[in-house]
Amino acid sequence: MQSSTIEQKLESMPPNFLASLICGINDKPELSRKLLSYFMRKKGSSGIYLTLDKPGMTIKEEMIRNKIPVENLYFVDLISEASGAGIQRDNILFSNSPSNLTEISIIISGAIKNMKAENKFLIFDTLSTLFSYNPQPLALKFTHFMSTMIKNLNVSGVFIIIRNQLDERAVSFISGFVDETIEI
Repeated sequence: MQSSTIEQKLESMPPNFLASLICGINDKPELSRKLLSYFMRKKGSSGIYLTLDKPGMTIKEEMIRNKIPVENLYFVDLISEASGAGIQRDNILFSNSPSNLTEISIIISGAIKNMKAENKFLIFDTLSTLFSYNPQPLALKFTHFMSTMIKNLNVSGVFIIIRNQLDERAVSFISGFVDETIEI
């Protein structure tokens, strides 16, 4: 995966853009680091990293090891509390279930409103996993709702999708309300 290509694509996007990034499962960890690095270093932003795949603390520690600043970053962990491992920590917020979409939207909205930076972002890791916890029609409605909320709150957003884990109709639907779909 070429970092400059991702950065160039993101740089060419309009302010407060919304993109879906489709990548292979093995490319996702590097993509996540590059996205966070781009937003935190290049943009000097505050943001939210919403995770359904790994505990928030694990991702936070990975970012610290990779010298990516995490002071202005909230981690929204949707899996640890459901597994009994959710322990409240600084800048890590928990939902009780990846199926509790109302609670997730309230957590995200509240975190965005609490951020002081002018440039704000949300990375959603991954829509593929959200769809495994929720029926597809409901997950699509939630994704559409989230995209509208992101735009209305003047936030840049990235939905990560794992290649071949969502059907083509779902990817096509999501592509209809993002500024760009980028294949990695």
